[in-house]
Amino acid sequence: MSPIMKRISIGLAVIAFAGLTQFAQAQAPRGEPPLQPDPSTLDEAAPPGANYAKEEFRFWAPDGVAKLDGILVLNPGSNGEGRQMASDPVWRQWAASHKLAVIGTHFTDKVPTFVEDYADVSKGTGPALLKAINAFAKRSKHPELATAPLVLWGMSAGGEVNYEIAAWKPERVAAFVVNKGNFYYTGIASKATRAVPALLFVGNDDLQYRVTAVTGIFSMNRRPGALWALVQEPNTPHAVGRSDEMSRMFFDDVLPTRIGAIAKGKLGALDPDKGWQGDLAKHTVAPLVAGAKMPDEPTVWLPTERMAKAWVAVENGTPFEKEAAPMLDPILAIAHHVLIFALFGVLVAEFILVRRPMDQAMAGRIAAIDLWYGILAGAIIVIGFSRAIFAAKGWDYYAHNIFFWAKIGTFAVIGILSVMPTLRNLRWRRGAPSEAEIAATRGFLWAQLALFPLLLAFAALMARGFGEWGS
Repeated sequence: MSPIMKRISIGLAVIAFAGLTQFAQAQAPRGEPPLQPDPSTLDEAAPPGANYAKEEFRFWAPDGVAKLDGILVLNPGSNGEGRQMASDPVWRQWAASHKLAVIGTHFTDKVPTFVEDYADVSKGTGPALLKAINAFAKRSKHPELATAPLVLWGMSAGGEVNYEIAAWKPERVAAFVVNKGNFYYTGIASKATRAVPALLFVGNDDLQYRVTAVTGIFSMNRRPGALWALVQEPNTPHAVGRSDEMSRMFFDDVLPTRIGAIAKGKLGALDPDKGWQGDLAKHTVAPLVAGAKMPDEPTVWLPTERMAKAWVAVENGTPFEKEAAPMLDPILAIAHHVLIFALFGVLVAEFILVRRPMDQAMAGRIAAIDLWYGILAGAIIVIGFSRAIFAAKGWDYYAHNIFFWAKIGTFAVIGILSVMPTLRNLRWRRGAPSEAEIAATRGFLWAQLALFPLLLAFAALMARGFGEWGS
């Protein structure tokens, strides 16, 4: 054999070996631990479909929530086992705070390659997911989930699936994340899809074709007004990086409008003229100006100042700005409960002391106790509304709950009933009361005490999601 033929033969052998190696790697199982049983979850699986070999799901719902507002769907990388993500304590805690169920997924291609057929969701993957959601809605006794909004997070091919679900069923998607994926079946998305808020992550140390693919779909859709942000993570390869933490912040800021303002089954719309705009070249942000022309250079859309600061932090590789008071919610909750019980104790003390015989010294002590009643009531109002507005659940949660307003109304009635005893206590310091006055005052105090159990009942019902309207 001539030297030239030998070289050609060796070259062909190398190519063949490389091809077999790639094929073997594509077919080999991923190095993931086996799925562990979780008694707090439900499992569903779909038979093989047109564009997938396996489609399996794991479902979890937070306890004690009467009505769930949506579903967080967690999609893993290429052909990966993502059902264990439904047991992730961080995602569970976050989902519970928004009254969301969680679904972890496992998709596989019939012939695994670096182009995921199952990401073309309209061809079979998507309908199978919706069918599984319907099954979970029945089994979990949460029928509202059959039509509930979806919040989509994923990594790599999981981000591809997210994007294609948003392109396929935009009316069902509250928000989504694209995360360093490879191939996308939809180029120019519909106007409805462009109105769905999204973060699109790239890792600057990832393969360039991945960076180009994600940047491309962002650029094509952002120019006509997509409410999306491209996030460029420095010194980040093909990895989750900071995308999970930033995504939770993003979802925190858009879901109150998207899900909290649902009207007639339609997700709430975000105003494209409100929010912040980020400069991809300079890594700077500025508030949006209503009616301003879209710049010629690509910019990102961000819903809030907090997200604008987070975007700048990721782009520049600096830490997120910490919340001013991460313990604010539990601190306010504890203070609120302590004050309520203290007020009840003061009221009981007054009820015990207001009786015959009563001299001016006793009347003075009762007046001093009644002063504390007023101070505690005022503190309860301040702390209570501070908790409703600034703490974890937010004002929207309370404003759309009938038991919240029932609790406020009951407390107002208690306050009105306290006026007469207060006026009489002040008068009694100048002279002893009659038996009739004492009896009448005890009646007012008894009425206030009788209303206190209603406060506790309304608080318990409200905390568990009962009594919602208009959401």
